[in-house]
Amino acid sequence: MATVCVALVAAGCGGLIQGNPAKLVLAPGQVPSGFHVLSQGSYANAAVAKAFGITASQVSGSMGRLTGYRVTFVRNVTAANLKQGAAQIDSVVSLYQGAVPAGNALAFEIKANKQRVKGLQALSLGSVGQQSFAFAYNQVEAQAKVTVRYVNVYWRERNALAAVSVVGVLGSFPDSQAMQLARVQDALLKKAS
Repeated sequence: MATVCVALVAAGCGGLIQGNPAKLVLAPGQVPSGFHVLSQGSYANAAVAKAFGITASQVSGSMGRLTGYRVTFVRNVTAANLKQGAAQIDSVVSLYQGAVPAGNALAFEIKANKQRVKGLQALSLGSVGQQSFAFAYNQVEAQAKVTVRYVNVYWRERNALAAVSVVGVLGSFPDSQAMQLARVQDALLKKAS
């Protein structure tokens, strides 16, 4: 048993992921061409608490969240190319005190999305990380007269909770694009120590 544990740690599969979370999200060269960074920065516990509707102390205390980072990529969309690919990609990572708090946060995120998103569809896009959940939903944008598709992949890799979201006009990109990008980000997490 000890030999297996040593082998796992040596392979980078064992210990906690630590360090700079900015290096654990997608970089400009890892998203499709035509996208540029709209925003990026630390994803503070207060922002997580607001998203979940709980107090910040619950996030940093009982949920065990240490830090996180978020980057949003967009492409210049015109009326002519609106239906020719995704319009936005989000890449997020949160680091927790251990695998159990990260797993609990994943379960909480899944439950929260199932409760607050009308028409949520669980997707079978494959798996990523040690635990994962992929889902999608559509929203009608009345002003633009289009249906917007949101495809999300959430997963846990050791003590990290990560997410990739791909957004665009319904039918303009394959749902599998979110999983492809999640696998690229997960490779960063698997290499991290």
